[in-house]
Amino acid sequence: MVHRGPFFDGHTMIRMLFPLGLATATFVVPQLAYADNWQLHYAINSQSFSDSASIHDLAKDWRNEPTPSGSIAYSRNRVTLGARRENVSVDLIYRQDWIFEFHPDTAQIVYRDKNKIPLEPGQDYRVKLRARALGAEGIRLGFESDANEGWGLRGAVSLLQVSEFQEGRLTGRVAENADGHFEGLGQIDYRYDEDHFLSHLASPPDGYGFAVDIGIFWSNEQYYASLDIEDAWTRFEWEDAPYTRGQIDTDQSSFDPDGYVSYRPLLSGVRGTEYYRPTNFLPRATTGQLGMRLEQWDVSINTFHFLGTLWPEAQLTYATQGRMHYSAAYEAKSDRITLGIASQTSTHSFQFQLGMDNERWQEAHALLINLSGAWQF
Repeated sequence: MVHRGPFFDGHTMIRMLFPLGLATATFVVPQLAYADNWQLHYAINSQSFSDSASIHDLAKDWRNEPTPSGSIAYSRNRVTLGARRENVSVDLIYRQDWIFEFHPDTAQIVYRDKNKIPLEPGQDYRVKLRARALGAEGIRLGFESDANEGWGLRGAVSLLQVSEFQEGRLTGRVAENADGHFEGLGQIDYRYDEDHFLSHLASPPDGYGFAVDIGIFWSNEQYYASLDIEDAWTRFEWEDAPYTRGQIDTDQSSFDPDGYVSYRPLLSGVRGTEYYRPTNFLPRATTGQLGMRLEQWDVSINTFHFLGTLWPEAQLTYATQGRMHYSAAYEAKSDRITLGIASQTSTHSFQFQLGMDNERWQEAHALLINLSGAWQF
């Protein structure tokens, strides 16, 4: 008879851990000369990364075993549509963020639970998960200064209404008892618009907030550099945020038709609603670039810093005698290769990038999609 010992239902944990779709890195819309003209622009930016298992596995079937050291997964999405005149821009924005930090044992438990593989006898498993998620839409007000002797500043404030959020910590252990069965015990501190963990029935709260982005840039005829911080400061609040706090264990269990033990977590704690206003609910995302122009070639070093990890990237861009630009980039941390194509005239621009660390998208641990364009009139 097969026994399993996680103190959570595997399917609900999977939904909580990795509802990853395509997702965003900070990406600059192709720029036109602004002058006094109006510019309409759009952008769809998407970036996902996991160092535990492929994005497809985490979101779907967990068919491949997670890496023994993986501990983060994130998915960042942005869709914007807006207009700009001179130094000021106004955008409609939708954003979705999923951010997970976890102990490798936690991913191993979920993988074995999903595939009905028993836990290793005699081994203790550590459960540690921090989950943050946000879905919001609103207005983004931006400003970019004129370059003064090559230097310039830019910034934006997003005023957001929150449609979905998750924020919680789960800690504990799963260990084998004297009878050879696994038992779990842990602590949970969890806030949400919908309880994906213990199915607490509560009304979704109304949430509001704002996020501040800042940046600095410099260029001359041959060299250029920039540094941008997305979510440099954020503030959100919910009047009646549902929460669950307390201790959970595996006192309740049942058997499926195949004799597999399914543990139903039992909560000893409190549930309710509360006023919740976290500062810097989302981690900062920092993007840097240092580049050099060489006739028809452009060489740059790009960096992305997030969750305490730095992703360095080298990029090479070739401009034809016409309006086309072709680019190739290699990101060393995840082995992601990104290919891009762009066109630009005096009145419109277009750019598309696709990046993966594996030619089979089902096996990719890193996925990047950027699509943007602008019209000037």
